[in-house]
Amino acid sequence: MSLSLRLALSDRRRSPWERGSALQLAPLGLPPSEGLAVVLLRVAEEPAESALIREAAASALERVVLFARLHRTDGEESAWLRGPAGRDLSERLRRLHECRDEAEGLRRAALTAACTLPGDWQPAAVRAALAGRGDGWRATALYCLKHLEGMEPEIVAALEDSNVENRRQALEAAGVHGVDAAWPIVLDVLRAPKADPDLRASALLTAAHLRRREAEEWIAPFLASEDLTVRGAATTSMAVAREKDTGLTAELGPRDGVSEPIEARAPEERAAHWLALACDEPKREERLELAWLALDAWPDSADAWVLLAREGCSDPELRIEALEEAVRAGERALGGGRHGPGRDADAWSDVRARPYLRARLELAAALREAGEAKEAVRHCRALLKLDPDDHVAARPLLLDLLLESGDDEQARGILSDEEDAPAAALSYGALLLALRGGREDEQCRGLLQRALTRNPHVPELLTGRRKLPRQPSRDRGVGSRAEAEVLARSQGPAWRATRGALAWLRANARPGGRRGRA
Repeated sequence: MSLSLRLALSDRRRSPWERGSALQLAPLGLPPSEGLAVVLLRVAEEPAESALIREAAASALERVVLFARLHRTDGEESAWLRGPAGRDLSERLRRLHECRDEAEGLRRAALTAACTLPGDWQPAAVRAALAGRGDGWRATALYCLKHLEGMEPEIVAALEDSNVENRRQALEAAGVHGVDAAWPIVLDVLRAPKADPDLRASALLTAAHLRRREAEEWIAPFLASEDLTVRGAATTSMAVAREKDTGLTAELGPRDGVSEPIEARAPEERAAHWLALACDEPKREERLELAWLALDAWPDSADAWVLLAREGCSDPELRIEALEEAVRAGERALGGGRHGPGRDADAWSDVRARPYLRARLELAAALREAGEAKEAVRHCRALLKLDPDDHVAARPLLLDLLLESGDDEQARGILSDEEDAPAAALSYGALLLALRGGREDEQCRGLLQRALTRNPHVPELLTGRRKLPRQPSRDRGVGSRAEAEVLARSQGPAWRATRGALAWLRANARPGGRRGRA
């Protein structure tokens, strides 16, 4: 991934959209190295760049440094932070921050990034920002407090701030630095019946850090909160509250009656723990940080790479590269075993192979979106050899690809053994093939009836009676509207390319999923 990403970061001939995607991915899709930090800082320093790109580069640099700190257990990967390279980055950011000719957004982003690096100038700069440069500067300074030592008086003062977001930042800083004076404020927020959800979420995390044993009874009621942000924060906070020590030592629960800290577990178990927390985490940036924690624990976590690709890669090419890394990670995790490329086996029966299978399906889907249908077909066929019972649902994707390419004979072969399959995609695919083949209306109506029993919501989406929402739902239950939305997006091109298919469907499937009259 390194070459394409660094080119996108440093080549101003690329479009702003490409470069913006690369900046978004920079801290997420690459190891947090000195080289990446230097490239980002050069973009931030470049006067010929737009203010927006320069500010985005400085913000991305901050996240690179934070991720490098997460990798501190590997020693060499974060050694550059403590050496001359880290001090040089800090000094260059100081110059950006102090230059009054630069845009305020860039100066603030430079201060934020610098507070994650070595140096003795940052505390004074943060105090100056708190003293009255304006609301924007104050918000930046309060965010920086969590990264600086010796700022307890400023944290305590900010806990009484009238601005909810500023109070939230102060609460988080109090949790990071163990400022026990924040405990009464934490309880006030948790007791308040109508507290801001984000403020309550921060109070839950701070409670877990300040008084672990006492915090559990305050956190427990929020585990069932109807608010997703609060419920996710409560889940994470409870895991933190049950840690034995500071740092990354959360308990995974009892094993043979004995609780073990996470650092005592096998690498893959530590990775699974962080990914489980990511599943319950409502905030995207927090999910991505948890994915990096998983990779820090175990670099061969294919599921962690898939999460980074899904949530951190808006550029299609970068998403494919991240998913290719996910597949390689899955192969490494298997140790060159019987489920490697080109080997036939019932791979799903081996739980170690499942992340590899999931990653390869995600790669196939991304290749299809990028217009690389042949490669997508190759991956789908390989998956069906490895997993004949198709637990990861490669068959519906392969069917869509064949229908879209007009390879009806191969598509019929996919369906030959699937007469009783419950997948709605297969049923609607069989109907489309029948319409293409000129089957009798009565036969097509029979296939439609079977498809409607699988999911009655598809026809109204395919025919345009109901518009597809811009963002697909995460809930993809069998027979749901969300499943229908996914199917309509996936099979829609093939239906639209088949002459008369949508007109027939419109005439024979009534609104609400009922079959029309014969």
